[in-house]
Amino acid sequence: MNNLDLHLSTAETNAVLAALPLALYADFDTSPEQKELNVNLSAVVMEKLLRNSNSMKFSANETRIICACVSLAKSLLAGEIDMDIDADLRKELSRHYFTYCSLYPRTEKLFNRMDWRFSNR
Repeated sequence: MNNLDLHLSTAETNAVLAALPLALYADFDTSPEQKELNVNLSAVVMEKLLRNSNSMKFSANETRIICACVSLAKSLLAGEIDMDIDADLRKELSRHYFTYCSLYPRTEKLFNRMDWRFSNR
């Protein structure tokens, strides 16, 4: 499987770590198996980021969960979507709002490029 480089600053790493729990709350309109996979992927990504937050190589699925959680965090904080999350998580996410706003275009571009590269594989 191909891996993708994702270079994150310390602030971006902290923002991604804060957003990964959204995989637990998100309803991606998927099967229970896919939801479980999403939660497991977010745990793997969290572990990788906690081990080494500089330049990391992520699988396509790990990159997708990062992109999805960043997008969810930005959209939630901007009032574009509503999710039933606890107050502590919302407070932690709000600390990173501007980081999500700056990180979102990069992750969205990466996701679109990655989705094209890895479709039909």
